[in-house]
Amino acid sequence: YAELARGSWAHTAPDPEGSCRLSFAVPMRLEQNMKPSVRWLLELGLDKSKVAKMIARVPRLCSFNLERTLKPFVGWLSELGIKKSQIAKAIANQPQMFSRNIETNLKPKVRLLGERGFSQAEIARMLGSNPVILGLSLNRLTHRTSDLEAQ
Repeated sequence: YAELARGSWAHTAPDPEGSCRLSFAVPMRLEQNMKPSVRWLLELGLDKSKVAKMIARVPRLCSFNLERTLKPFVGWLSELGIKKSQIAKAIANQPQMFSRNIETNLKPKVRLLGERGFSQAEIARMLGSNPVILGLSLNRLTHRTSDLEAQ
Protein backbone atom coordinates (compact mmCIF):
# COMPACT_ATOMS: atom_id res chain seq x y z
CA TYR A 1 0.00 0.00 0.00
CA ALA A 2 3.00 2.31 0.10
CA GLU A 3 2.55 2.96 -3.61
CA LEU A 4 -1.09 3.81 -3.01
CA ALA A 5 -0.25 6.27 -0.26
CA ARG A 6 2.12 8.15 -2.58
CA GLY A 7 -0.80 8.81 -4.91
CA SER A 8 -0.11 6.56 -7.89
CA TRP A 9 -0.04 2.89 -8.68
CA ALA A 10 2.07 1.22 -11.31
CA HIS A 11 0.80 -2.13 -12.45
CA THR A 12 3.41 -4.53 -13.71
CA ALA A 13 2.88 -7.51 -15.94
CA PRO A 14 5.29 -10.34 -16.65
CA ASP A 15 6.90 -10.31 -20.05
CA PRO A 16 7.65 -13.51 -22.03
CA GLU A 17 11.01 -13.91 -20.30
CA GLY A 18 9.34 -13.91 -16.90
CA SER A 19 10.56 -10.54 -15.70
CA CYS A 20 8.18 -7.70 -14.97
CA ARG A 21 7.72 -4.62 -17.06
CA LEU A 22 5.58 -1.56 -16.56
CA SER A 23 2.38 -2.08 -18.51
CA PHE A 24 0.47 1.01 -17.45
CA ALA A 25 0.29 3.55 -14.69
CA VAL A 26 -2.95 4.67 -13.18
CA PRO A 27 -2.79 8.11 -11.62
CA MET A 28 -5.13 8.62 -8.74
CA ARG A 29 -6.11 11.12 -6.15
CA LEU A 30 -5.99 9.23 -2.90
CA GLU A 31 -8.21 11.55 -0.91
CA GLN A 32 -10.81 12.02 -3.66
CA ASN A 33 -11.27 8.46 -4.89
CA MET A 34 -9.58 5.71 -2.95
CA LYS A 35 -10.40 6.41 0.68
CA PRO A 36 -14.14 7.04 0.17
CA SER A 37 -14.36 4.05 -2.18
CA VAL A 38 -12.63 1.70 0.25
CA ARG A 39 -14.80 2.95 3.13
CA TRP A 40 -17.93 2.42 1.03
CA LEU A 41 -16.88 -1.09 -0.03
CA LEU A 42 -16.37 -1.94 3.65
CA GLU A 43 -19.85 -0.58 4.42
CA LEU A 44 -21.21 -2.73 1.61
CA GLY A 45 -20.12 -5.75 3.64
CA LEU A 46 -16.68 -6.59 2.27
CA ASP A 47 -13.88 -7.14 4.74
CA LYS A 48 -10.50 -5.44 4.47
CA SER A 49 -8.75 -8.47 3.01
CA LYS A 50 -11.30 -8.77 0.19
CA VAL A 51 -11.02 -5.07 -0.61
CA ALA A 52 -7.22 -5.39 -0.68
CA LYS A 53 -7.47 -8.38 -3.04
CA MET A 54 -9.85 -6.46 -5.29
CA ILE A 55 -7.40 -3.56 -5.52
CA ALA A 56 -4.51 -5.94 -6.18
CA ARG A 57 -6.47 -7.60 -9.01
CA VAL A 58 -7.85 -4.37 -10.48
CA PRO A 59 -5.65 -1.44 -9.41
CA ARG A 60 -7.74 0.88 -11.56
CA LEU A 61 -10.51 0.40 -9.01
CA CYS A 62 -8.75 3.02 -6.88
CA SER A 63 -9.25 5.63 -9.55
CA PHE A 64 -12.99 5.04 -9.96
CA ASN A 65 -15.17 7.83 -8.65
CA LEU A 66 -17.51 6.63 -5.92
CA GLU A 67 -20.48 8.76 -6.96
CA ARG A 68 -20.11 8.39 -10.74
CA THR A 69 -19.02 4.76 -11.02
CA LEU A 70 -19.26 2.56 -7.94
CA LYS A 71 -22.57 3.63 -6.41
CA PRO A 72 -24.49 3.71 -9.72
CA PHE A 73 -23.19 0.25 -10.60
CA VAL A 74 -24.25 -1.28 -7.30
CA GLY A 75 -27.52 0.66 -7.45
CA TRP A 76 -28.26 -0.80 -10.87
CA LEU A 77 -27.61 -4.33 -9.62
CA SER A 78 -29.93 -3.65 -6.66
CA GLU A 79 -32.65 -2.38 -9.02
CA LEU A 80 -32.41 -5.70 -10.86
CA GLY A 81 -33.37 -7.40 -7.60
CA ILE A 82 -29.97 -8.75 -6.64
CA LYS A 83 -29.47 -8.89 -2.86
CA LYS A 84 -26.81 -6.72 -1.21
CA SER A 85 -24.94 -9.80 0.07
CA GLN A 86 -24.87 -11.25 -3.47
CA ILE A 87 -23.65 -7.94 -4.89
CA ALA A 88 -20.83 -7.79 -2.34
CA LYS A 89 -19.80 -11.35 -3.15
CA ALA A 90 -20.02 -10.71 -6.91
CA ILE A 91 -17.85 -7.61 -6.88
CA ALA A 92 -15.34 -9.23 -4.53
CA ASN A 93 -14.93 -12.08 -7.01
CA GLN A 94 -15.28 -9.98 -10.17
CA PRO A 95 -14.04 -6.45 -9.36
CA GLN A 96 -13.47 -5.79 -13.06
CA MET A 97 -17.28 -5.60 -13.34
CA PHE A 98 -17.03 -1.97 -12.23
CA SER A 99 -15.27 -1.09 -15.47
CA ARG A 100 -18.20 -2.26 -17.61
CA ASN A 101 -20.55 0.39 -18.92
CA ILE A 102 -24.09 -0.17 -17.69
CA GLU A 103 -25.84 1.28 -20.75
CA THR A 104 -23.73 -0.20 -23.54
CA ASN A 105 -22.44 -3.42 -21.99
CA LEU A 106 -24.68 -4.67 -19.19
CA LYS A 107 -28.22 -3.58 -20.01
CA PRO A 108 -28.13 -5.28 -23.43
CA LYS A 109 -27.23 -8.55 -21.70
CA VAL A 110 -30.10 -8.25 -19.24
CA ARG A 111 -32.43 -7.29 -22.09
CA LEU A 112 -31.32 -10.41 -24.02
CA LEU A 113 -32.09 -12.61 -21.03
CA GLY A 114 -35.56 -11.06 -20.86
CA GLU A 115 -36.05 -11.64 -24.58
CA ARG A 116 -35.13 -15.29 -24.05
CA GLY A 117 -38.08 -15.63 -21.70
CA PHE A 118 -36.45 -15.23 -18.31
CA SER A 119 -38.49 -13.23 -15.79
CA GLN A 120 -36.99 -10.33 -13.85
CA ALA A 121 -36.87 -12.54 -10.73
CA GLU A 122 -35.11 -15.32 -12.66
CA ILE A 123 -32.60 -12.85 -14.09
CA ALA A 124 -31.86 -11.47 -10.61
CA ARG A 125 -31.44 -14.98 -9.21
CA MET A 126 -29.25 -16.00 -12.14
CA LEU A 127 -26.98 -12.94 -11.94
CA GLY A 128 -26.88 -13.02 -8.15
CA SER A 129 -25.64 -16.60 -8.07
CA ASN A 130 -23.53 -16.45 -11.24
CA PRO A 131 -22.35 -12.86 -11.90
CA VAL A 132 -19.77 -14.05 -14.41
CA ILE A 133 -22.67 -13.98 -16.89
CA LEU A 134 -22.25 -10.20 -17.04
CA GLY A 135 -18.66 -10.73 -18.16
CA LEU A 136 -19.64 -12.73 -21.22
CA SER A 137 -19.71 -10.96 -24.56
CA LEU A 138 -23.19 -10.35 -25.92
CA ASN A 139 -22.42 -12.75 -28.77
CA ARG A 140 -21.34 -15.51 -26.39
CA LEU A 141 -24.35 -14.93 -24.15
CA THR A 142 -26.60 -15.12 -27.21
CA HIS A 143 -25.13 -18.52 -28.10
CA ARG A 144 -25.31 -19.80 -24.52
CA THR A 145 -28.94 -18.78 -24.11
CA SER A 146 -29.77 -20.30 -27.51
CA ASP A 147 -28.41 -23.57 -26.15
CA LEU A 148 -30.74 -23.24 -23.14
CA GLU A 149 -33.74 -22.64 -25.39
CA ALA A 150 -32.90 -25.72 -27.45
CA GLN A 151 -32.97 -27.94 -24.35
